[in-house]
Amino acid sequence: MNNLTPKNLNRKRSSRIIFICLCVFLGVNGLLTSCEIPEDTNHEFKGTLPEPEEQECPQLDSQLYQLMKSENPQNEAKELGFTIKDDKIQVLLILANAESVIPSGFNLEVGKRSGDQVQVFAPFDELCDLANTDEVLAIYLPDKAIPD
Repeated sequence: MNNLTPKNLNRKRSSRIIFICLCVFLGVNGLLTSCEIPEDTNHEFKGTLPEPEEQECPQLDSQLYQLMKSENPQNEAKELGFTIKDDKIQVLLILANAESVIPSGFNLEVGKRSGDQVQVFAPFDELCDLANTDEVLAIYLPDKAIPD
């Protein structure tokens, strides 16, 4: 699953052009006082990452961080419809590159891998430490399974 396909790149370009046109239109009609394009317009993955100073594991998606900090993360995750297996939640690891090794010592159940992305079932209490490894750039909730 490569997010940098020509189709996705064209979507990104189209989105930027539409955003700029909208800003110009609103500005010309006096409906917008300032129009700045966000610096991070190349964000490829779904979910959000909080500012690094806001938490101890900034590479962890904010929803996963909140679940990890809740009193009963397993039940809360089930209620929200996330995929749970035993005491683990299914997440998508974004690794530093396609050759990166999946970090060991985290009691992970490794699923499918595509390039720098790999689906795993990870224990809630190890998500933060896993996110802080050198091999992992980010951890997100998976939108859908990595195709065969």
